[in-house]
Amino acid sequence: MKGRESRSNVKYDYVSRRVDYHFKGETFFLRRLRVVDDTVPMPEGVHIDDAISATLNYADKLWPPQSDGNLSTHIIRRKVASNEGPDDVQARYQAELVPFTLNVAVDADTRKPVGDSISRASRRGRSRISPPRSRSASTGGPNT
Repeated sequence: MKGRESRSNVKYDYVSRRVDYHFKGETFFLRRLRVVDDTVPMPEGVHIDDAISATLNYADKLWPPQSDGNLSTHIIRRKVASNEGPDDVQARYQAELVPFTLNVAVDADTRKPVGDSISRASRRGRSRISPPRSRSASTGGPNT
């Protein structure tokens, strides 16, 4: 939305096995400030992305499917209270890793890929999404 600035900075430190997450954004209506400056441990064997990198990795076919065909990762994000409204703010925010699994299928009518978010990352339950088309250039994200 125009005028509602939001910025996140994610640093993956594979030597120290940690993720530094910094976020600054404004609430939707009242433009209240939400700020996160947090570090979370990087569990061994866990694939971690931010939302943008996961999308770009899908588009570049760099997000390999699991044995069941689902695409799984963990997303780092601002920890959201279960009862948080669009303009609620907290004195201090933390980052969290949440599992995110995408099951991609082909729409029978359009023959385009579609998916259902089947993970905790979508807190309002299942949401229909359309994956992006493939891109030709590499993104340079953390898993490329």
